[in-house]
Amino acid sequence: MHWCIAAGFTDRKLRPLLPDDCESLCVMPNTPIRVGQGILVWETGSTLSADMEAKLAELFGPIALIVPVDSEHMDIAGAIAGCSPAFAAMFIEALSDAGVKYGLQRAQALEMAARVLEGTGALFMADHNHPGVMKDSVCSPGGTTIRGVSQLEKDGFRGDIIDAVDAVMNRQ
Repeated sequence: MHWCIAAGFTDRKLRPLLPDDCESLCVMPNTPIRVGQGILVWETGSTLSADMEAKLAELFGPIALIVPVDSEHMDIAGAIAGCSPAFAAMFIEALSDAGVKYGLQRAQALEMAARVLEGTGALFMADHNHPGVMKDSVCSPGGTTIRGVSQLEKDGFRGDIIDAVDAVMNRQ
């Protein structure tokens, strides 16, 4: 069996490079797999038998959310899963920089920023509330959070995230 974890590869590109009797699977793991909180994007329609797919799901299920996608969506799913840990790390660093700017120790600021992402992700996974609902539940009328959200919107936070994904997809 052959695995392909190269960005931009699909089974259609991989098959001509392999013997006819070889099973193959194109996947894109992300780095949080190392701590059992990862994502493994898995191309559907591979040459794997159902038995082998079940064995791989059993192997990776405990350490990753397995996301099966068709060939057409491997690039975007791989970009979201594979690149976003870097984007999230930048957010943690920026948030901790703000904490240090206002007097927190770096270690405290980093721990809090990381826990915010971890906890917010866990909250979403538990409730599956739309992120807008989650945001609104923290924003009091005229309060501090809505002022921060307003500034992020003014500065193009969402657009910057989409632009980063566009750059990964070479479509900017």
